[in-house]
Amino acid sequence: MRAISRRHALLLGGFGVAATAAGGAGLLLTLTPREKPVTGGDLAQPPEERSSNGRLQVQLEAAPGQIMLAGQQAAALGYNGRIPGPTLRIQPGDVLRIRLVNNLCVVRRSED
Repeated sequence: MRAISRRHALLLGGFGVAATAAGGAGLLLTLTPREKPVTGGDLAQPPEERSSNGRLQVQLEAAPGQIMLAGQQAAALGYNGRIPGPTLRIQPGDVLRIRLVNNLCVVRRSED
């Protein structure tokens, strides 16, 4: 077996110290207390649309909007300005008519 030089031994020792320091820093970061996550408010029930006399006729407008998500504003897609959209309640045999207004894809034209 070949003997190692003093320079090589110091280099290996330096790497060992650096690895120990990095592991200790990682352990310290995992043990320090963090801010509690924002969980948001109570569950909001969407509005209900119910059938009457065997029919339900609704208009749904699909469009981008803003919601509160984990305490921060977030962009989302929804119906009638809400996320989630309305709950549609019908009975077996009822007629459901939906008029969908799609405002999800707006084409912008450049002015010449």
